[in-house]
Amino acid sequence: MVLSSYEAKNDKDGRYVTFTFKRTSIDQYYKYAGDIIRVPAAKHAADSTTLAISPQNNRYEIPNGSSAAYTINAISGLTANDKGRYITLEGTGTDKAATIADSASFTLEDGATWTAKAGSSITFRVMDPATLVEVQGTRVQTA
Repeated sequence: MVLSSYEAKNDKDGRYVTFTFKRTSIDQYYKYAGDIIRVPAAKHAADSTTLAISPQNNRYEIPNGSSAAYTINAISGLTANDKGRYITLEGTGTDKAATIADSASFTLEDGATWTAKAGSSITFRVMDPATLVEVQGTRVQTA
């Protein structure tokens, strides 16, 4: 904002100064804190109960199970240097969608299970090489 004018008064009505500020835009500035996406989401192996995380990718597509729904309950591929990293899972499942439940490897908000149906997504923060914690407000759960 830029100061454009002011008016000073000292009379019987009182003593005051009125400042007028102007700006060219009403847009508020935002800081983007996410990843700049340079590669497509990696595909998680169907029916695998371990989420294999690679250093090159922070996004993973979670597909349908081949014959039945399955639960992802473990993670691999993380090191102590990954602490603070964000991992996003994108569901692509339909009738045999994978799930992630609150466990030793995954800490979910309110302990609510996430289902990897098409259109669903969730973001986790790496706390240590064996634990992912849901980032509050990132869960999208489709029906």
